Amino acid sequence: MNPIVQYVILAVASYMLGSVSAAVFISRKAGGFDIREKGSGNAGSTNVLRVMGVKWGVITLLIDMAKGALPTLIGLLWARETGAYVAGGAVLLGHAFPILERFRGGKCVASSGGVLLVLNPLLTLAALAIDFSIMFISRIVSIGTIIIFILYPVGAFLFPGPAHFGWFALGVSILVLILHRGNIKRLLTGTEKRLNPSKK
Repeated sequence: MNPIVQYVILAVASYMLGSVSAAVFISRKAGGFDIREKGSGNAGSTNVLRVMGVKWGVITLLIDMAKGALPTLIGLLWARETGAYVAGGAVLLGHAFPILERFRGGKCVASSGGVLLVLNPLLTLAALAIDFSIMFISRIVSIGTIIIFILYPVGAFLFPGPAHFGWFALGVSILVLILHRGNIKRLLTGTEKRLNPSKK
């Protein structure tokens, strides 16, 4: 098959998969509401955790990570590194700007974790461990996320990975940081909320 055709198939299929929001689906089916109308208004696992409790937050987290990992792995096996980058980038754009949900999506933290885990497992596991440690100590989810996505591209250039992985990681980090611009402003003003999961 022509490589261009492969990339187009991967991009379209991955974007559409990314557009399926686990947070929105779970909140509608299990809670009877749209998670984007509750809590922080974000369609992500942290907001599900806050509003619906640990169980649904963890389920959303795992689904989002799998949603990022699966198309990236398929792209890697089918069209090597370029295929993985096309699929991984498209699924993140779908998650952040889902056509199925009027382009109101999540901030790509868990889904980025899934994408990057396929491409550089050791670096990503280390980053996740640091992220969760910072979150546990500070009780502010966004601090760990922002720190990790500032530092991750540095690690991606320093430690072995697929060809051009550092540049892909930089692009992913820029996307995630842009989506967290509101959190960055609240951190600077001291108004960012601490994690307080629902008891549901």
